[in-house]
Amino acid sequence: TLFNALTHAGAVAADKLFATLDTTSRRVFLNDAGSIVLSDTVGFIRELPHSLVAAFHATLEETAAADLLLHVVDASHPDREAQIAAVDRVLEQVGAAEVPRMLVWNKIDVLAAA
Repeated sequence: TLFNALTHAGAVAADKLFATLDTTSRRVFLNDAGSIVLSDTVGFIRELPHSLVAAFHATLEETAAADLLLHVVDASHPDREAQIAAVDRVLEQVGAAEVPRMLVWNKIDVLAAA
């Protein structure tokens, strides 16, 4: 994952639902520039059962305190634009609509092979 590549954290990574349910944070040192904290949150799932919505929102509320959000998007997914819109809606609901965002396209190699 991008998080593991940047932090050398060895965090659990799996291409399946609910592989990770908790936010993982690690400090990254940037030589003379100081350090930053990177956090890997749970993935977004559209049409999440209502019983789980509150738990996911509680986990994602800390995004409102971020200086920058890296939104990792599966470039190969046929419905990626709807997925981006779903994330935008949730970020608005948790008070993070004004936090600057950078889209990071993942699985671009799969898209090129199609």
